[in-house]
Amino acid sequence: MTSTGRLPRVSAVMATRNRAHLLPRAIDSVLSQSLADLELVVVSDASTDDTAAVLQTYTENDPRVRPVLLDVPHGAPGARNAGIAAARGEFTALLDDDAEWLPGKLDAQLEAIASADRACVGYCDFVRVGLDGSIARFGSPAAAGQDAWRVLLSRTFIDTSCLVVRTNVLHSIGGFDDKLPRLQDWDLAIRLAREVRFAYVPTVLVRSYESAGSISSSPDRLIAASHRMIGKLEATGATAADIAALHRALAHALMTADAFAEGRRLLVRALKLDRFSPAGAAMLISSAFGAGLYRRINSARLTIMSRNAAG
Repeated sequence: MTSTGRLPRVSAVMATRNRAHLLPRAIDSVLSQSLADLELVVVSDASTDDTAAVLQTYTENDPRVRPVLLDVPHGAPGARNAGIAAARGEFTALLDDDAEWLPGKLDAQLEAIASADRACVGYCDFVRVGLDGSIARFGSPAAAGQDAWRVLLSRTFIDTSCLVVRTNVLHSIGGFDDKLPRLQDWDLAIRLAREVRFAYVPTVLVRSYESAGSISSSPDRLIAASHRMIGKLEATGATAADIAALHRALAHALMTADAFAEGRRLLVRALKLDRFSPAGAAMLISSAFGAGLYRRINSARLTIMSRNAAG
């Protein structure tokens, strides 16, 4: 509860494992929000470093900080689900340990949710800071429209740390899929968009930092996650065109990682499902000249998008 004895309006939920050095930046960004009616649930996923000691320094000075210390590793999605289960707020706001919220984030998102028709999820723009200091901006108003689900089948642009969701809605969809080795935030956004409306704040409210301890980029994990996401969508009875759209989006993710051949295979399957898709044909053609050219084209596209978003 808050210092007044009431349940908090917002539960910030963060999962971490053996990254004690990152915690102060993330925690301070939550506790310094202008919205004081909140709690911060920090789930330590069986950390063996100084995480518990760092958390103790906060709990001694701020009762809003609630550690959840897991004895055995649950993995990122399982640890996040443990935090969601412990959340007591009307809304749950997610945060990664290598990110920080900018001032006024929660107030802006709650206002957007309240102003939008039947919205239960808020998201915003964010910037990602690379190890080399480079900054790229991401975000799109597209998911705030009537057909957010289909938009998210074709591309992902929502970072975990941007999401504010009614807690009961998170419970109703089962939280994160703990069987997905990668792409859990994208999968969560797709499932949310199938059920509820999104509200968008066209402002950078999150700063995410690339770190040496970021989630593994193993192509095998990405391939496994891609096939699981496709199987889940097929099980919903989605149309061939919708399934093809997800194939294309995942193919792009694979081809810009280290799984180019598997990405091409998904593109071929996408064209079999939706043979008249101009997007599918264009992707197949642009990938015909190899991984290097495809990735250079994508890098140029992202640079242009980031500049346009910043302008």
